[in-house]
Amino acid sequence: MLGDESGYTEGETQKIKLAAIEAEWETEPAPASFTVIGFPDQANQRTDFALKIPYVLGLIATRSIDEPVKGIKELRQESEQRVRSGIIAYDELQKLKKGEASETTLATFNEHKHDLGYGLLLKKYSENVVDADEAMIQQAANDTVPKVAPLFWTF
Repeated sequence: MLGDESGYTEGETQKIKLAAIEAEWETEPAPASFTVIGFPDQANQRTDFALKIPYVLGLIATRSIDEPVKGIKELRQESEQRVRSGIIAYDELQKLKKGEASETTLATFNEHKHDLGYGLLLKKYSENVVDADEAMIQQAANDTVPKVAPLFWTF
């Protein structure tokens, strides 16, 4: 019961972690299959010699057999968009901190504030988040993908 609840919670809140645990690079269409064994290849973003059991991942992650389970590639793209949204949130927050509390600034911040943490991933690459270039944004999005093989094999 605890394992089922943990899998379902990860499927809702930590999708990229679940995808890494399952070494699922591509979005698994419904009914999503569970990878029993395989050899994750992070450099080529694939899992070689994967042995899968139909339906099981869908049941674990979504408690259904008719919902797809997103893969690492799609989730990484979503992370990239969230990094970009986080840059906007960070910029608006800096304006608010300076006392520029216009309705537009506050509305824009509220629209993007849920992605502020993603924007802060850029602090690793740029002192000022809003000055991040495209390469930095791509690297921050890549940073949201954990090392797949250790997660897959320890699970």
